[in-house]
Amino acid sequence: MIAGAVLTGSMMALLATVGPGSSVWTIRTISFFLGMGMSGIFLPSQIASFATVPPARIGRGTTLFQSQQRLGAALGVAGITTVATAVGTTHLVGGHVEPNLNAYRAGLLAAALVMVGTAVAGFFVSDVDAAETMHRKGHEKVVIMETEAVSN
Repeated sequence: MIAGAVLTGSMMALLATVGPGSSVWTIRTISFFLGMGMSGIFLPSQIASFATVPPARIGRGTTLFQSQQRLGAALGVAGITTVATAVGTTHLVGGHVEPNLNAYRAGLLAAALVMVGTAVAGFFVSDVDAAETMHRKGHEKVVIMETEAVSN
């Protein structure tokens, strides 16, 4: 998860450097790696969230996880929009209203800072605490049975 947060933050910071003269392939490449970084956050967080949920409660766990994920996405968009709006999304150039790219850059850099915080927080997650959830009870018996069946 730490690697995903670092990659996502790096790509957001790189996306903040994009301007009118940037190649479309530069934007596509950054976006591709941004998506890879996000998958490096979403998948491990979902796995960690469901690691200790018993099968009988998986429906409730899924509902709670999805609600929190949607809330996080909404707050992220709201945060980026708030920063961009505070800077000013437009300005006057020669009497014409034009987009202020610095506002969008500021929003992306704020999101990149959140990813840095996420990566730092990842260092405080204990692998020892998660180790117990990596093996299902009774899983060892299944492996032994399969081994015995093969040897007979």
